[in-house]
Amino acid sequence: MLLQGVLRVRVIEAKQLMKMDRVLGIGKSDPYAIITVGSQEFRTKTIYNTVNPKWDFYCEVSSKVVHAIRGMLNWSNRKKKLKKSSPLDP
Repeated sequence: MLLQGVLRVRVIEAKQLMKMDRVLGIGKSDPYAIITVGSQEFRTKTIYNTVNPKWDFYCEVSSKVVHAIRGMLNWSNRKKKLKKSSPLDP
């Protein structure tokens, strides 16, 4: 049985990011975050001229997508465990 629900993701802030914009010696950045869950993608707003952005950004994904991703992660973990315990490993 698949439970209905929502996964809520919150991106609060980042600290001490790399200085990517080196125009006229300013040494700041214009950071944003991209959150990908399954085939859904979310993007925070761009915060200009900072290496310590604060977004306080929320996005939501249905539990059906989360359930499918969990299944893929479980399958991936099982494959890794099988590889580690394989008698053919040196």
